Amino acid sequence: NPQGLLMSPRRAWEVKRADDQSKSMLFVAMARSLDVPARIDPVSGNTQWADKNDKWHNVSLSDKNKQAPAAATAFLKLTYDSTKSHVTDPVYYSHFTLSEISGGKPRLMEFDEMGQFSKLFANPVAIAPGIYMLTSGQRLASGAVLARSVIFSVADGQTAEIPLVMRKDESAIDVIGSLDAETIYHDRATDTDKSLLSTSGRGYYVLGLVAAGNEPSEHTLRDLAAKAADLEKWGRPIFIIEKEGPRAGTDLKKIYGLPSNVVLGTDLGNVLANELNATDYPVFVIADTFNRVVYRTDGYVINLGERLADVFSKLDK
Repeated sequence: NPQGLLMSPRRAWEVKRADDQSKSMLFVAMARSLDVPARIDPVSGNTQWADKNDKWHNVSLSDKNKQAPAAATAFLKLTYDSTKSHVTDPVYYSHFTLSEISGGKPRLMEFDEMGQFSKLFANPVAIAPGIYMLTSGQRLASGAVLARSVIFSVADGQTAEIPLVMRKDESAIDVIGSLDAETIYHDRATDTDKSLLSTSGRGYYVLGLVAAGNEPSEHTLRDLAAKAADLEKWGRPIFIIEKEGPRAGTDLKKIYGLPSNVVLGTDLGNVLANELNATDYPVFVIADTFNRVVYRTDGYVINLGERLADVFSKLDK
């Protein structure tokens, strides 16, 4: 069955031939028809039945392995220090995975896809005694991944406490969030509503959310003007989007002498602010049109223009 197609339990019973997965489905269906609780465990993938005390037992339906794997009688406690990474709450599959080593090969544990660490591992998780591999990864803006794998074992009745570590390279640019490049803003130059993508084209761009009359925003715009020549060399759009309000709409380019590649706009309905959870203006991000955010500041940051230019030097356009 090279394509991994699943047979219905009835058909497997009729032809008396099936692969391991279809045999597991047949076992569960037959057990349930006899009022015996049975399941394919969604995390471990083991085929199981429960006795009258609601204790689950693993079964083996493979000709290669006559002995059933051990049931979950151990525990795993994962710890995570969010202060050491941009990732405040890692997500399963996206940031980390856990695999059981069986027969020398890793088998992925099927925890909830996109489940947050704080929810999946708030309490110790029951696992079978054995050998496991915890893998984590932090994607950089270049597309490379800073990966880390730890192999550990846990014995029957014991609890393994393992730290989840997200590697970080301070000299590299990594992906710290997301921003939909299809988000609409009001473009001042054309007096039309446009998407960020339609204005910037493919590649990186800077998005700055500022508020009229907000002193930190004014300081930031002066910082950008001071580094106008360096910012113009980058050649990519720098969106300066004002918070929607009665004082929005002034010609910031003319007032502050901003770089020529600045695009002025208004945040319609404050949609961009909501997407970025902006509460402390100004907010500046460097993102690309694949929706990856690689740099962010909230509130006034001294010498922002210089900092942006430094990040630009590490990015491909």
